[in-house]
Amino acid sequence: MKQQLIGVTFLAGISQIAALAKTWIVARQFGVGPDLDGYNLAFTAPAVIVGVISGSIQIGLFPICSQLRQESGEVATVRIERMVLVGVTALALLISLLLFAVNGLVGGWIARDATVGVVSATIFAMKFASAAVVLNVAGDLLGYQLAMRGKFMIAAAAPIANVVVSSAMLLAWPTLGLLNLVAGTTVGLALQVSIVALGAHVHGIRLFGDLPSRAEFTPAARRILGLSVWMFPALLFSNVTNALPPMLLTRFGDGAVSAFGYAFRIHQSIVQLLVMAAAPVILARFSDLVARKEWATLDRLQRKALLAAAVIGLTAVVAVWVLGAPLLKLVFGNGRFDDIAVARVAKHWLCLTFGLGTAIFGNVLAKRIQASGGAPTLALLSFVGTAVLVLVTIAMRGVAGESSVSLALTLSSAVLTIAMLIAIRAYDPNKSHISST
Repeated sequence: MKQQLIGVTFLAGISQIAALAKTWIVARQFGVGPDLDGYNLAFTAPAVIVGVISGSIQIGLFPICSQLRQESGEVATVRIERMVLVGVTALALLISLLLFAVNGLVGGWIARDATVGVVSATIFAMKFASAAVVLNVAGDLLGYQLAMRGKFMIAAAAPIANVVVSSAMLLAWPTLGLLNLVAGTTVGLALQVSIVALGAHVHGIRLFGDLPSRAEFTPAARRILGLSVWMFPALLFSNVTNALPPMLLTRFGDGAVSAFGYAFRIHQSIVQLLVMAAAPVILARFSDLVARKEWATLDRLQRKALLAAAVIGLTAVVAVWVLGAPLLKLVFGNGRFDDIAVARVAKHWLCLTFGLGTAIFGNVLAKRIQASGGAPTLALLSFVGTAVLVLVTIAMRGVAGESSVSLALTLSSAVLTIAMLIAIRAYDPNKSHISST
């Protein structure tokens, strides 16, 4: 596991460096303004849909397919995995087509409190953003199947090509503005999925081939859906929590959404580098430990994660407090990214960084609960997190302005992490099944 984590983290680091380079190009060409606000808003609905679908399948696929390999063998399990891949990708394609057909309605609703320029940009970008549903779902499912075979590196490396291609398009045709940005994002994502699909094909994962019989697939599907359905509310609320901030920021005028977007992207890049990129590895490892009832090992890994998160979190707060604005000005402070943009982004970044430690540790705790089948617990906690975000934003927006959203996200992360830790400690010492409480 350690070697896999190191390899995945290394590739994730390269990916984040490439993403930083793209952000630099975007900052020079767009700064903070209505076009970039619309771009960020357009991808909120696809992101929620992808997060719910891919997350639900991940929760059911890892543990159930591990069990099926023991019970039915590799050949039968591969047929079932193929059926899941084909069926869920077909569903995602239908959703993409529907989003494309009603992009004006959805985009107008998402940006309803924004200026006319932001609403127009959102509706335009939605035409391209709708394709992200089927592309991301297909890529995620193929990546999960590679992860279950220990081939984590392919899925971790593919986003690098995505960023390189989309960045190259921005540099090649800067005068095309928003059109170039959304088209580059779509082309880059398509290339990323193609690389994962090629890697899956090389390692024996075939889109076309034998499918399971109804008698063979139905029991497996019920078991996968049994876990996935229980996780649906948790995934829905957690993804809505991630999608709400841009929508809550539209009332603060042009540039509020994109200023937050820069800060959140930097913040998430750090989380991605430290935890999220290794999530499939962590989940696979925790699922294996739960299956073997090695609770002491789980507890030891959890303590290590807490210590690492505390050290990283405190160090990051000091670093961003002292160096955040100067660093932003040094890296992005040219073109249309002026001093006002630097100040707005730096404020959001600092607010978000106060929650970095809890975000890191909370992700680890969530994977432990997922591996143990604790869907009802996560569903309840996710609802609490969403409620905290909305209520704190409403309570603080008169005083903190657009920073109220970043502060609310940090508080929501802290509340969720503490609640998950308390819940885990409250379980039966034998931990026969986490969802029993």
